[in-house]
Amino acid sequence: MALGKRNIANLVDLIDQFNHTWKIASGRWGNSSPYATALRNRKTDLQLQLIHNYLSNIFLEIDDSPEFEEIQISIKLNTPVKKPNGSLRSDANHIPFRVLEMNVKDIHSLIQE
Repeated sequence: MALGKRNIANLVDLIDQFNHTWKIASGRWGNSSPYATALRNRKTDLQLQLIHNYLSNIFLEIDDSPEFEEIQISIKLNTPVKKPNGSLRSDANHIPFRVLEMNVKDIHSLIQE
């Protein structure tokens, strides 16, 4: 794939693949292993790309389920996308609230008045 903006279906598929692989690596080598950390960070980066590039195609939903150690935000798609395997996906997994909060603070700090 050429460099540049990915289409939403490809981006959601990549997020899903990294999320799945991160969970496998976490189970095998632990959450703080370099492999698991790198996979989780890449998934988060892709999610931030999705939010930035496709803001009008998504909405965010708080998920404060007790299964999570911290508040998570579910990235929901306004319209499901078809993955390369033919399955439909209506979300792009969860992203920690602190990541979104941190990015908003970073943006505000860059604004020059």
